[in-house]
Amino acid sequence: MPSAPSRASFIERANGGTLFPDEIGELGPAMQPKLLRFLQERVFTRVGGTRCLRADVRLICATNRNLAEEVRAGRFREDLFHRISVMPIELPPLRQRTEDIPALAAHLLERHARAIGRRLPVIGPEALEALLAYPWPGNIRELSNCLERAVLLCDDTVIAPRHLIFQPGVERRPPPPAPPTDNRSLVDVEREHIARVLAACGGNQLRAADVLGIHRNTLRKKLREYDLDTTGSS
Repeated sequence: MPSAPSRASFIERANGGTLFPDEIGELGPAMQPKLLRFLQERVFTRVGGTRCLRADVRLICATNRNLAEEVRAGRFREDLFHRISVMPIELPPLRQRTEDIPALAAHLLERHARAIGRRLPVIGPEALEALLAYPWPGNIRELSNCLERAVLLCDDTVIAPRHLIFQPGVERRPPPPAPPTDNRSLVDVEREHIARVLAACGGNQLRAADVLGIHRNTLRKKLREYDLDTTGSS
């Protein structure tokens, strides 16, 4: 009885493009020499196949482990480590770049709403403050999971703090102490609040107007009046 034909591997399908092995630090000791051989010779064999094939790919790896420590502990091959560390880029944890959270949250929220088939909600100001105060020990994956649950739990058009579920026992960053007196003018306070809500809505003026409780034309007038960015979607 003839054997079933071998299937095209990820490497073969990535030929001429980019191969992205996520969490490469989890690669087992049996697979590490195979990856090293491919990187050195650009030759591989399909699972279940016998013929050597060639592929030209650009390799981009990601890991949450310290691979140098993994090498010292004997869990990761030193030659493979040097082969993939041509241009290392260290991405700080999410808790150290909270300024990225509004844009990331807006993108993830849209992706999850589309995948689930729900109407796209917006992140209310109080929910955004909760996202900014949480330290995100699970980084982007935890943020993604949190927002996916929020889409499922949200029965309104605005995500509120009650829709956000965080890991128990994780200490939040305390909010900055409020000054004893606020000498800002009402115009400055309103301008800052509109800018913050607009950023939380990913620049979508229609959703921002819903959160602010004003008409879209009123919001557009305020944006012109306060010289705020009006390049977002309407």
